[in-house]
Amino acid sequence: MRLPMRTIDVPRGNRSRLERLIRTTVPRVVERVRIVLAATEGAAGRAICARAGVSQPTVTLWLNRH
Repeated sequence: MRLPMRTIDVPRGNRSRLERLIRTTVPRVVERVRIVLAATEGAAGRAICARAGVSQPTVTLWLNRH
């Protein structure tokens, strides 16, 4: 299965909040934040999987929830 490229718009102040969460939060939440941040940069699905170290279903799940 090929994941489509998605871009997520995150309000200006929220990006720094998300990045701060990566440093201070439990690994499962960090995984989710990495997925969202990669999507904000316009990364393709497989690139998001590689960067976050997760499977395609996990990326799809979290992008669909956003």
